[in-house]
Amino acid sequence: MNHPPYHLRLNKAVDRNLLIEVLSKLSNNYTLSNYTYYGLCGPFLEDCRLINTFYPNIKMVSIEQNEETYKRQKFHKFTKRLELHHASLNDFITTYSCTGREIFWLDYTDLKIERFLEFNKLLDRGCNGTIIKLTLRANREQGVESFKEIFQSLLPSAVSDQYIKKSLPELIQKMIRKSVEGILPASNGIVFQPISSTYYSDGTDMLNVTGIICELGNVDMVKGLFATWKFANTEWEAPHKIKLPVLSIKERLHLEHLLPDENNTERNLATKLGYMIGESEAENSEMMRQYADFYKYYPYFTKVAI
Repeated sequence: MNHPPYHLRLNKAVDRNLLIEVLSKLSNNYTLSNYTYYGLCGPFLEDCRLINTFYPNIKMVSIEQNEETYKRQKFHKFTKRLELHHASLNDFITTYSCTGREIFWLDYTDLKIERFLEFNKLLDRGCNGTIIKLTLRANREQGVESFKEIFQSLLPSAVSDQYIKKSLPELIQKMIRKSVEGILPASNGIVFQPISSTYYSDGTDMLNVTGIICELGNVDMVKGLFATWKFANTEWEAPHKIKLPVLSIKERLHLEHLLPDENNTERNLATKLGYMIGESEAENSEMMRQYADFYKYYPYFTKVAI
């Protein structure tokens, strides 16, 4: 099975680290050492490695349906605290017992109605305290009319063709919200409280929504944990864009000592660099802002001869 090289992609790396930030803030009120992480971790188990680095007490479970990918995971398994399950996500969700001490990352690489159905099943079986991150492809694989026909039950009323064409990440987030509110209406006293949402492209547009199943009475507490976090999205607002500029290590070292800087960051960085990396001043300014926002998560890729 072919896999995109997510372990080598800048924006994906940022998105992984934002999950760690979310868990860090939730740990102020939730005992994460009692949790288990469940993910679609791919052949190299990168997500599990990151979780293991920051939360070595969290148990980890990788769910993989493809036989050959499962074999690769067995080759790359790095700790006894990681369990590998050869099963479809749908079958796994059907049989797992919820405790409210789960972290799920449904890290899909496509956009299908079946993904929403699996997410709904997880919401329906989830317990108070379950943390869920959902990643969906934000590119249409069909024409507008086919898209409307496939996802008609999830689309907002009177959505325009132009909106579908030009604002797909935001539209998919609205579809996720509609799906959530259909399974966990606030009137039942249990909700899925959003925490963050982002979109990025490493060749393919991807949307990510992270939240926690909680009692209605705990919503203000959860929102309070993220009140000062720049990348929080607790009200289903438009997702944050992640678009890191491609910089050399020398360029990064040249800029990094100026950060963090709340005063005219983009201008200061652009002045320090002394030349534009974008095609226009506006694009260059946006690239510098993105670097200032996410420089802490920017990965270092090196070439090693073995």
